[in-house]
Amino acid sequence: MREKVVSNRKKLDNRGSITVLVLVAIMFLTILGMTMLTMTALNVQMRAVNTKSQGNFYNTDSILDEIKAGLAQTSSEVTKEAYTEVLENYVVISKTATMQQAFDEYYIDKLVRKLVGETTFGSVIPEGENILAAGEVYYYAENMIKGYLTASDPAVQEEKQRTVQYILDDAVIDVCPSGERYITLKNIKIRKKENGFETILSTDIRMEIPALSFSRESLYPEYTRYALIADDQIRVDGTSGIVVNGNLYAGTVKRNVNDSSTNPTAGLVVKDSGSISVVGDSVITRGDILLSNNGGASFGVFSGLQCNVWAQNILLEQNSLTGGSSLEIHGKTYVEDDLEMNGMGSSVELSGSYYGYHCKQNYDAGEAPATESKYSSAIQINGRENTLNMSGLADLVIAGRTFISRGDAAKNKDILTGESLTVKSNQMAYYVPGYFISDKEKKDSKAYTFEDGEKFYFDIAGYENYVEFDIKEYLHATNPITRYYLQESGSNICYYYLNFKDQEAAVDFQELFYKTKKNSLDGSAENYLSKNGITLNSGQKMLLLSGNVLYREGSSTGELDIKIGNSGENSSFFDSYGTTYGRAYKARQLGLVSNLSEGYSGAVRLTEAEQAIVKNASGVESPLNDVNSLFYRLVDVEKLKAEASSSPIAPEKIVSESGTELGVVWLVNGDFVFDSVKATQGATGIIIATGKVTLHTNFDGLIVSGDDIVLGSGGVNLSANSQIIQQMFSSDSGNIFVKYFKEKLETDGNSSSHEQDYSTYITYENWKKNEE
Repeated sequence: MREKVVSNRKKLDNRGSITVLVLVAIMFLTILGMTMLTMTALNVQMRAVNTKSQGNFYNTDSILDEIKAGLAQTSSEVTKEAYTEVLENYVVISKTATMQQAFDEYYIDKLVRKLVGETTFGSVIPEGENILAAGEVYYYAENMIKGYLTASDPAVQEEKQRTVQYILDDAVIDVCPSGERYITLKNIKIRKKENGFETILSTDIRMEIPALSFSRESLYPEYTRYALIADDQIRVDGTSGIVVNGNLYAGTVKRNVNDSSTNPTAGLVVKDSGSISVVGDSVITRGDILLSNNGGASFGVFSGLQCNVWAQNILLEQNSLTGGSSLEIHGKTYVEDDLEMNGMGSSVELSGSYYGYHCKQNYDAGEAPATESKYSSAIQINGRENTLNMSGLADLVIAGRTFISRGDAAKNKDILTGESLTVKSNQMAYYVPGYFISDKEKKDSKAYTFEDGEKFYFDIAGYENYVEFDIKEYLHATNPITRYYLQESGSNICYYYLNFKDQEAAVDFQELFYKTKKNSLDGSAENYLSKNGITLNSGQKMLLLSGNVLYREGSSTGELDIKIGNSGENSSFFDSYGTTYGRAYKARQLGLVSNLSEGYSGAVRLTEAEQAIVKNASGVESPLNDVNSLFYRLVDVEKLKAEASSSPIAPEKIVSESGTELGVVWLVNGDFVFDSVKATQGATGIIIATGKVTLHTNFDGLIVSGDDIVLGSGGVNLSANSQIIQQMFSSDSGNIFVKYFKEKLETDGNSSSHEQDYSTYITYENWKKNEE
């Protein structure tokens, strides 16, 4: 029997494993794919989060950049303001200061004031406070910082303001110590929330003072901003309606010429119903402003812009019984000596500031107050029916005193009085009637001597009874009386006046005399003043007088804060004013506003000897070729005389690089008359003449004369047109006229502030991210 064989084929069959493997692989791939997709999604999400976070950071950082840009703009504005102030005031800066030191102080002062503004941390910085020396803590204003964030799209601007938070709990301005050149805005912290994300950036911002070159005052010389520069006088002889848009200078180099018809001590002369209106920054004369016989002048009045007027004296004269000369000044008036109203029916109206700043000759160390009228500033009304309106003044400073000064200088000495502002009738306070003086001893009289040693007798008890108070303590101990001679009807008449021991005594005496003789003095003043009299503003910022002031009852309202500079604290004010403005005036006399060593060092005055003239072999007078002639300082006179025509046929034309005709140049050796015929050849440009220039028609540009400038026809309009003049200087490639000027265009582009990159002077310090 055959044995049955059992097969194992069925046990070894694996036909379903492939399916399992496929399923496993699919599951694995699915898991792997899902993992990869998840990781990718997480990566995308993380990148999105990171992008938003970085975006928030960069947006916050851009806020700092905008603040930095805003600060750079502020720095630019402050730099230009400080630069201009240095140029305008350097001559009055201490002799030991440099232009850079002055600029540093101006820059820091102006920058801190702008950054402080109106802030919850502190009030606006008071005017006059020296920031570098004040020791105060200053805080920059939040609204100033916010103001730097700007956008053309209002929605974007709103979004910036809404999402940015400033944390300025300790927003201190760290002002650099003296000698360093920076300030630091401490603790600027900005928090910006956006789309659920927040970034906090904190830093200090250091602002260094921009470095400027002060090799010259400006890119263009100062004289290019002037309309008229006369080395002697600017005259308006009976012509009315003259209008000048620009600056004026009159040098009075012939001031010693003995010719009363030209009034040699006057720089600007307006007479015989002539009138002039000046719209400019500066009117400078080395001599006087003289208005006579219905002459009229206004400075800065109709423009609304302040005019700076510098003069030795301001004089109003009037010979006729009708009308009167008139003067109006809106701006800052600087008078070395006196404002005198000597005519009939004249009027003066002043607004802005008035500085009669001299009370000494040269302000040397220890120098005593002036005892001569020409070294002592005052305001005097010597004529009749005059009006002096000073109600528009914010500042009134009169550093000197009035003097009784008239007649033969060889016989008469200036007699000191007790007022800074007065009318002529007040001289009776110092007059001693002759019956109190005798060359023989009388009852109750005492023996004294005049200043020359001659003996006399003074009934001092009788005089004290006359004035109703004791006077001995105010008078000179041995020479209480001085003689004064006047020539009347061909003979000398002797008068007697009190001789005070010092200026303080004169002021004290005048106060007492006015109290006892008030009605008499006021009644006498009526003859010299119009019904409006002397008007002072009761709300003035400062009224500082070295002596008393006499004004009519009712001419002012309210009480006046009159400071009398007898001694002590107020005396230092007057010395400071005199030194500061005296040196500034001297520099302007010598070279407009140049920083000349002759101006800000040494004596503050130019003496008469320095202002002499010279004669050649033929007796022809000419200005001394030295620092006192502005014409010789500015112009190469010898070259001009050698090369210029004595009677030019046609002017030279100056053309710009683009081919545009800018203006013409008239170069003249001698006198020159500009009339309507010459105007057809060119009425815009430059006139340079060694002699007198007479104008009968309008002209735009710069006129420089080595002698007088005469405005000879009515209705003439003159304009400085500094933009055209400066373009002409830049375009004179043919060296037509620039070669005649000693002070030329400054080519150093770094000398002014317009090419600076102010952001380079601003840096971050202690920068931190997300730290509370």
